[in-house]
Parts: sequence; structure tokens; C-alpha cells
Amino acid sequence: MIHPLLGVRTDFSLGESILGIDDLPAVAEKAGADVVGICDTMTISSVVEATKKLGKLDKRLLAGVRVRVIMTDDADRDKSDREEACFIKLFPTNDAGMQSIYRLLTRGFDRDRFYFVPRVTWEDLTTTLDDDCLVITTGDLESVAQREDMLTALSDLAQRVRFVARFYELIASDTPYFSRQNYRAIEWALLNNCFGTIPTWEPLVTAPAFWLDHDDEAYSCNAGIAERRPYSDYLRPVPRYQPHTVKELATATVAAADAVGTRYDRNHGAIFKQGLMNTDRLVQLCTYEWRKLDPSLPSLAADPDEELKRLCKEGWAQRFTSPIFAHQPSPVELKAEYLPRLQFELDTLKRLGFAPYFLLVSDLVRWSKSQNIYVGPGRGSVGGSLVAYLVGITDCDPIRFKLLFERFINPDRLDLPDADLDFMSTRREEVIAYLAERYGSDRVAGIVNYNTMGARGAIRDVARIYGLTQDQLGATKYIGDTHGVSASLQEAYETTHEVQQFAQQQPHVWEKAIKLEGKMRAYGTHAGGVVVAGEPLTKRAVVEKRGDARVINWDKRVSEEQGLIKLDVLGLSTLDMFDQAIKLIFHRRSSRLDINKLPLDDEETLAIFSTAKTAGVFQFEGGSVRRLLKEMAKTSALTFEDLVALNALNRPGPLDAGITEAYVRRRAGTESVTYPHPATEPVLGDTYGVLCYQEQVMQVARVLCGFTPGEADVLRKAMGKKDPQMMAEQRAKFVDGAVAGHVEVTLDTGEVRRVHRKEPLRVLENDKLWTIDEVVQKGLSLA
Repeated sequence: MIHPLLGVRTDFSLGESILGIDDLPAVAEKAGADVVGICDTMTISSVVEATKKLGKLDKRLLAGVRVRVIMTDDADRDKSDREEACFIKLFPTNDAGMQSIYRLLTRGFDRDRFYFVPRVTWEDLTTTLDDDCLVITTGDLESVAQREDMLTALSDLAQRVRFVARFYELIASDTPYFSRQNYRAIEWALLNNCFGTIPTWEPLVTAPAFWLDHDDEAYSCNAGIAERRPYSDYLRPVPRYQPHTVKELATATVAAADAVGTRYDRNHGAIFKQGLMNTDRLVQLCTYEWRKLDPSLPSLAADPDEELKRLCKEGWAQRFTSPIFAHQPSPVELKAEYLPRLQFELDTLKRLGFAPYFLLVSDLVRWSKSQNIYVGPGRGSVGGSLVAYLVGITDCDPIRFKLLFERFINPDRLDLPDADLDFMSTRREEVIAYLAERYGSDRVAGIVNYNTMGARGAIRDVARIYGLTQDQLGATKYIGDTHGVSASLQEAYETTHEVQQFAQQQPHVWEKAIKLEGKMRAYGTHAGGVVVAGEPLTKRAVVEKRGDARVINWDKRVSEEQGLIKLDVLGLSTLDMFDQAIKLIFHRRSSRLDINKLPLDDEETLAIFSTAKTAGVFQFEGGSVRRLLKEMAKTSALTFEDLVALNALNRPGPLDAGITEAYVRRRAGTESVTYPHPATEPVLGDTYGVLCYQEQVMQVARVLCGFTPGEADVLRKAMGKKDPQMMAEQRAKFVDGAVAGHVEVTLDTGEVRRVHRKEPLRVLENDKLWTIDEVVQKGLSLA
């Protein structure tokens, strides 16, 4: 079998390809390929998403990497004496091979190797790569076959590292450049194979694929954007770097063999034919396949679950013996609500294996507070955890504020927790340094961001290398947003006259921008994301250097798939202001203020919000929110609950949908309070029938449609991500549940219970969950 698609590069090779992950199905279909071989330059960041994308089509990814190699260390040389690099390719045959690649690419980002781009030396290859887990080839473009010294070094490497197989690549192209490279590779391999002590090198035919259909101009334009050079520098013919079918590859291979014969008077047709057959040999050898990894966390206790339980007991005594924010639950509430909630959370964390995560975060927060580094009371979904409250991660009582644990951790799915932690911005680096010192610098790093070209950015980037001025780009201002998400170029063209006019006046720019929209533009760094692993990160990722910072190559989504759990260590200047204010109070009044003792219904404070004098107050300093504060205060005094609701509603989605104004009118009494369904009144009563919070979305899904807490969380995430496919799936389930409705059942005790037909119920006979119809049909007894 011949595999025609083993030379693909994606847009993760910045400036070298315009094939995105979403293009891979079309690439595979065009080539008629069941296996897609991807070798990006000095990165394996495409592996996870490519594996999942191709897996949906029952196609396989052949993962590899194109390695930039220099002869020797040149860190102490002048710019003019720096080494010219050549390239080889490495393909892992198993997990050990991929870990070797992680370590090698990490070495390429070290200070003595990185020079504008990551590079490695032959010595790095020898000392880093493991035996019997990799296949090596001589590479395609800028191959080591172009230089005699590189080929000599490659021969030496093959003797010092045991590779599973060694191939010299023959490129299916008849251009003079590739003819020379193919000839040199063949002659070198024949000479090497004459000596029995030197491992055999076998031919392998490949064809580079960097775009889909007749996109050579867009490809050149993308290269200009990446290198910040004008498009005129790239106005030259380029070979046909697009997918080949088996027939096209065979035809191109015959032409390549003929070109070598014509130019160098050598008949190597049999070698090229063997190179085609060896595409299957490579595929059979490289059995590595990416799979989701189990979470990796530091060990902070011999029995993490018992340690977490112990901390909760300590926290119970501390939290509930005196008021916090002027609130202290009664003994009756503690027994009826808090204790069952705590047991449920601890059981869930034990079942999912997340106790080590809570120990890690708790340790970090406790250390920070011990160093007088102010920590926020709790941001995001972590506020819904009573365990987090008891162990000191948050200062927000989730039961008091009706926050749901299932929003933070879905008990039905193994979704990794993600706590957002606010620290003083001036001391954030101390927090990260503590993590590195506590757990080892090789186990702590930041997270990369994959920055793609948006609609406006694509036009501006393409226009810049074409030499257009800013005055000619006014149309980009008319590309609108929907709930904070930019419209695509095609959507903008269909709805906006100014964009249509620009497309007609600058068709060359418009066509390239359309093709480059959504493609990778650069790698950034996540503002607050930090991963802390229980083993060296190079077992799961490439660790890149960004100045003095270390960053893994995976973004926040993929890092979870790799079992690397993210902390958001955020710097918040408001906490620095708190620190200064408390110090000033102590200096003037010799009284140390405890923020957690402040009441949330202080009239003087709320009066300041009523007059909208909130400049410098986090989340309340913008013009729109200050206008809403004044408007709401006209009818009645503001409460803390009003501020919470307003903070949730002063966002693009609610504002665009008119929900914010509806809340203000209903609160003022100028609009009647209505509910989507009578069953939602207990959920929406506090907010005048308006859906303000994600917790309310989850509760409505439960009471109206019979969703489990875990299912309700899936719906919430689908809405939050604005994912059309997920939303469509959840809509069908929501409607089905709403139509099913409730039913009243009479128990043997005479008690009448109202249950939802879709609600999973526990029975006495077994541990399974059944709907009420199944309970009746099977004659089971409700627990």
C-alpha cells in the first residue's frame, strides 16, 4: 500500500503552511488517504487536535516533527558567524519516542540554542534521544542531504542512537533543487550501505503538502506576514506543495526519477519505486497514537482524601464559630444543609481523585496569606465549593449565596477542576516562584496561547505586506461583533456595504484574507495560567522559554487532555489597593482591619454605589454600569444582591438581549414580573423572573427538564462557549425534558411526591438510577 500524505505541515509551523486543523479532513479526502503524516517544524502542538479531528473520520495521524539542526554550539559567535541550519525528521514509534521529542524540543528553546528560532545540535540529538523508539529521515525542504558535513554528522548519529529505522527522503518533484537533493541523498545512502557496520538507510518517497487547492499565493502571503516582509519578496514560483493522490504521487515520483537520470546520468528508478513502497513500512513501524492522559498532581499527603477531610474539620471550626461578612449559619442550618453538602463534595472529590488538587491550591493560598499577600475571596466557579471555603481557598460561603458545586466540578464527568485565584499584582511573581521552589522548577510552567488571525486582523496583516495604508483599511471598523465575538469576513461581506466595497476595490487583499482567516499567526502566553505537575513536564509537554518564564507548548484546552491541571494565578491591582488602604488605616488609627469581618449591607457603602461614585472599583468603573447604578437607585436603595445581579448583567450578552434593562424595569415595578414556566418561580424569584446567573440556568434545567446536576452543567458550558453544535444537542434534550413534564406519585407511606419524568431516581433494590416510568414498569421501590 502506498500512503501519499506523509509530508503535511500545518499552520502551527508559522509561515510555512496554511493548512489548519479544520482543513485536515478535506486534505485527507482530496488525497484519498487513510493516514495523514504531520511533521511541523520544531513543534508537536498540532498532534492532539489533529488526532481527534482525523479520528472522527476513522483516519489515523502519523505524528512526527521536523527538527532544525546546527552542527555545533554557536552561542558565543557573532551574528555573521551563526550556523546555517538543516532539517531532519523524527517519528515516534511509542510513548518513549514522543517523550524523547518533548525533551529535544525543550532543549531547542534553551538560551544557548535559541536564536530567533529554536535549534538543536547533533550532540543534543545524541544525548537526548532514547534508543529503539524513533524513526529518523533526512527531511524534505532544506534537508541535511544538501550538505556534506551534515550527512557525515547524520551517519555518526545513526551509530550512537539505535533508531527503529532510518530513511533517506526522496521528494516527488522534478525541480532542479529537489533533483540535486534526491541525487545526493541516494549517493550518500548507497555509500553508507556499503559498510556493514553502518546501519542501513532505506529510501522513502514523500511530497510536501502546505496548502489545499491552488493556494500558492496565499501561502506566500502567509510567509510574508510571519517574516514581516512585503509580498513582493515572495513573488516567485513555488513547487506544487498540495496534497497528492496515490496516482499523482506515483506520476510525480516517475518524473522525479527521470529528472535525476537526465541531470546526473543515473538510473535510480528502482530506488524511487522502493521509496513508494516504504511509505507503508513507515506507517507500520510508527504505532504511536496519542491518548488522553490521567491527571498528574504533586503528592502532598500519604492519603490525600483523609488529609483533605482533616483540613475541612479544622475549617469547620474556624468558619462557623464567628460571623464572616456578618453572617453565621445557625446550628440547624449546619446540620440540615452544610453537613450533607460537605459529605457530597468529599465523596465526589474522592471518587474523581481530585483531593490532591484541593490540597495544592489550599497550600498555595495559605502560604500567600502567611506572607501577607492578599488573595481574592473567590472568583468564578470555585466559589461553589464548600470544601474550598472550609480549607481557605475562598472566603465565599456557597450555601449562603446559592452557588452550586456542580458548576465547579461535574460529578458525572471527569472534567479537571480549574480554580481562578486572584493575588496582588505586584507580588504575583512571588507566588509563581513559590510554586517552582515548592514542587520543582521542572514541574511548574505557564501555558501558551494559540493566536489566530481574526477577521479584522487577517485584512490588516495582508494589507500591510501589500503596502496599503491605514487610511485604506476603514472597512475593518464596520466588521461587527455578536456578544463579544467578531463576525467572520464572509458574514461581514453579506451584511455590510463598506466591507463589500473594500472587497471589490482590493480583491487581491480580500481573497488572501479570506483564506488566511482563522490560521495560526503567533504563539502567546496565557495571562494567568500555570500548570503544576507531579512529574517533570517534559514527560507530557515541550517546555519553551519566553524570557525568564517557562511555558508549555499546549494551550489550556489541550493541557487538560495531557493531564496537566491549570491554576489561574491572576494579578489583581484592586488587591494592591486593599493592601495600601489597610496599611493607611492602621497608620492613622492603629487599628488593623479584617476585610472578612465587614458587613455586606453597610448603608454608607451602598450609598456610594447609589451615587455611582465607583471610579477605581473593580467591575464598577465603566460608564454603562455607573449609569445603571444611578437608574436603579432612583426607585429604592441598592442592596448587595442588586450589585451582584448588576455585575452579572452588565455584559455583552445580557445587554444585547435586553435582559439587563428588563431587570431594572422589573425591580422598579414598571414592568410586571413573569416567569418562563411556573416551575421556575422558586429559581428566578430573587431576580424578578430574569435569568441572571449560570447557576439559575442549571437549576431551571433541573426543575423544568429533569436534568441531573452533571447534565445541567453540560448545558451551562454549551451556552457559555456559544458552541452551535453543542447548543443544538442540548436544545433537543431540553425540549424533550420540558415536554415530558412532572408526575405525582403516591408512596406506600401515603406521601405524595412530585417528580420529573426524566429525573434519575435512586431505588432500594440496586445502586442504579431509574426514571419514574422505569420504576413503575419494573416494580421497583424508591429510596
